[in-house]
Order: sequence, then structure tokens, then C-alpha cells
Amino acid sequence: MDALILDDERASAETLLILLSKYCPEVKVVGLCTDATDALTKAHSLRPNLFFVDVDLVDSTGFDFQRKITYPTGFIFTTAHEQFAHLAFKADAIDYLLKPIDPVDLVRAVEKARQRLVGSAQPDTPLSASPPLISRIAVPVADGIIFLKLASVIRFEAQGSYTLVIQDNGKTLLLSKNLAALEEMTKYGGFKRVHRSHLVNMAFVEKFLRGEGGELCLYNGERIPVARNRRDDFMNDLF
Repeated sequence: MDALILDDERASAETLLILLSKYCPEVKVVGLCTDATDALTKAHSLRPNLFFVDVDLVDSTGFDFQRKITYPTGFIFTTAHEQFAHLAFKADAIDYLLKPIDPVDLVRAVEKARQRLVGSAQPDTPLSASPPLISRIAVPVADGIIFLKLASVIRFEAQGSYTLVIQDNGKTLLLSKNLAALEEMTKYGGFKRVHRSHLVNMAFVEKFLRGEGGELCLYNGERIPVARNRRDDFMNDLF
């Protein structure tokens, strides 16, 4: 994705550029601007398909700038002011990032942008088509952030406000996210919440055993219960 950054604070714009280059290599920044007029000229010349725009500019707002872009694109707004969030989503923003920008939030926003822009680049795709699958997520751990390849994850298990990751190499990780957050992050990654404590990668399911709710037999030998109140939803997804 080609992106343009507009922020009237040069330091903020350069910090975002560094974060994108480090955590989001799929984003190529084609313009870094501190002035809305300059940004508008570059936008219509370079036609980036993604904009990172500060809400509170010197002589206008990021929303004013958005209205001047005349071709289909996506906007991620950045600001230090939380009260602008509802205006950002009212303006059909892909996401809204509070400064200082958290790398996890940035990666998640870029993934949302990728999903939306891939869809908009395929006008012949039926409206009922599935969203593009994601292959990795960025998640916080005790000493930083890891980029977790979903294909290597067998399942996630709730551990209070944390989540245990069971991987196909036998290793485990403890994430500083609850299971509900992981369910949302992996909903286009082939995972299914089958129990309040278990989120399973369907690629590792070998067999379903009938019972009150049922059980999943996984290729690593584990058996995971299916909650009775989730069984019908689970079976509908299978068939």
C-alpha cells in the first residue's frame, strides 16, 4: 500500500514514518507532509491509496483535507485528542490512532486498511464473498510485541485477563490480551470460539465427537470441549 502522512508536527510525522517502516513493511510511504496544501498537491500527483492524517491541523482539520480527496482511498486519523473519535468514524475512517501511537494499534489499523483496500480493488467480487484471510497478528507480551503467525497456532486458551497460546512446535506464549480480544483479531484467520475458554484453529481439528456439547479432537492429541450454547453455531459454520 502506498501511503501519505500529513501532520503539522514534523516530529510526529517522522515518528509515524519510523513505526511504519519497522512494523508495517507492506506500507510504502510516498509522501510526508506538514502542510495540507502541499499534501493535497502530492495526493493528486502520487495518488496514494492510504492516508495517515492528523485531525487537528494548523489552519484546518484532517476532515477538511479528507473532503478534498476526489478519488477512492482510505483514511487513518491520528491525534492526541480522544474526543474526535466519533467524528473520525462518522467520516468512514478505517481507524483512529491516539498519540503516542502504540505499534500494536498501528499494525491492527494497517491490517484493517489492507482488508478494506483489497476488497475495494476487486469491483467484480460478489458482496457475499469472504473477507481476505489474515496471516499474522501483532500482540503484546511481557517484554514487547511479537508478530504471531496464525498458521503455527493450534489454539488460544483463556487465562483470566491473559491468553495462553499453544503452538504447533510445542511452545506456549502468554499474551497480555484476553480471549475476546484475540477472537476479534483472528476472526478472518480461520479460528473458531467453541467455548468460553477456547479459541481453536480449525486447520488443526481432526474430528468432532458428539456429546452434550461435543468435543474437538486435535491433531496434537488434545481434546477441546464445545460449549452446548456454541454447538449449533459451530455446526452451522461446518456445513
